[in-house]
Amino acid sequence: MTGGEMTGEDNAEPEGEPTGHTSMSGGEMTDEDNVELEGEPTGQTDMIGEEIADEDNALIDDHTAKNEEDSETAAEPVTPEDGAEPVTPEDGAEPVTPENGAEPVTPEDRAEPVTPEDRAEPVLEPEGAEENEAESRALEGRIICIDPGHQTRGNYDTEPVAPGSDEMKAKVSSGTAGVKTKVPEYKLVLEVALGLRDALEKHGATVIMTRTENNVDISNAQRATMANDADADLYFRIHADGSTDKSVHGASVLIPGNGYITDEYVLKESERAGRCILDSFVKATGAKRRGLVKRNDLSGFNWCSVPMALIEIGFMSNAEEDVKLNTTEYQDKMIKGMANGIVEYFTSN
Repeated sequence: MTGGEMTGEDNAEPEGEPTGHTSMSGGEMTDEDNVELEGEPTGQTDMIGEEIADEDNALIDDHTAKNEEDSETAAEPVTPEDGAEPVTPEDGAEPVTPENGAEPVTPEDRAEPVTPEDRAEPVLEPEGAEENEAESRALEGRIICIDPGHQTRGNYDTEPVAPGSDEMKAKVSSGTAGVKTKVPEYKLVLEVALGLRDALEKHGATVIMTRTENNVDISNAQRATMANDADADLYFRIHADGSTDKSVHGASVLIPGNGYITDEYVLKESERAGRCILDSFVKATGAKRRGLVKRNDLSGFNWCSVPMALIEIGFMSNAEEDVKLNTTEYQDKMIKGMANGIVEYFTSN
């Protein structure tokens, strides 16, 4: 095994951590095949492809200057020197009391409250309501297939890395697990994926899930085929990372590179989608940006024929990031970042 860290597709838990699968022999994958090594900024093993420089990924933010509001000049208060002396109880009439003969005001004497029906003018919608409604339906008519990576038990039978290829890879692994929380990757990414599904549906999208539970047996090629069969506008895969270097942290997005995929439209749109999602994710979460990385050795990419991207949301091998990834507050930020990035992808073209 050469230097580099795990793929979201191939990664297994670093030595000593629970992974949900055991080492294999006789041609099958071993834990050594899945261990991530420091040296590449993506969390991938046996990297084939190229990292896209961060300066190429940065989006230029347009800042619109706000006009300052004109301040109003307040009237000066009237003082004794400016006018009449203030009226005091000694200068005026005694306060009205029940003893003076005035009856107290009762609820029956009060006027009934004014209802919307009594008002002459109609109640208006808040300013900007139409724009908000339009934004909330930004993904109307779009089909998005979400793949929460891995499953409870890995399937180390093999399948071709691409249609017609003689190269074989394990069908699917169980992934890594939190060094601190002990939460398995397959459980974490499903929680995040279900939250993203709900967010995208609120924007009007039709969302296809490759799985909605952990105890399944679906290979990477089968998952990609589900996106093809749905004629998805985007195939989006969610994974978490791991490394033998416990200090490594941050997020990256994988996209297909030249190789088995030759459709220029798919390659171009995958890169654009990956860039939008990574930019938005980093902005929403504050995570370290580890860049876009092109891969041509992932069966989950090579079997897909629609635009695609895979996000590594963070390193479960980093204790601090592991804990953060498993908090509701940070998951909400991740979901917002991914959803906004997907909306940006579909509305900016």
